[in-house]
Amino acid sequence: MTAVEVLRFAVAEAERDEFIEIETGVWTDFLRRQDGFLAKEVWVPVDGDDVIVTIWWETLAQWKAIGPETCAEVDERMGEWLRPISEVHELHVARRFEGRLEP
Repeated sequence: MTAVEVLRFAVAEAERDEFIEIETGVWTDFLRRQDGFLAKEVWVPVDGDDVIVTIWWETLAQWKAIGPETCAEVDERMGEWLRPISEVHELHVARRFEGRLEP
């Protein structure tokens, strides 16, 4: 069953673009090499100082196969741009709908 990881980071609006650039170069590059990785989305609210990241995995087991030591090593590459995760959610896709119905 597809699993989705949702992470929220507190990032000031003035730093948002640079944070996303660095985070993409570090974490997205790493994730794209992991077994079970499907997709990643980076969301920014219309108002507020947050960056929300959703990571799609083929299975929860594949996501969880990446241990905390490995995550800490990748986090270290973020350098001064490392931000604590202010919120995390583990979700399973119950249903997904794509496309629009023709009239």
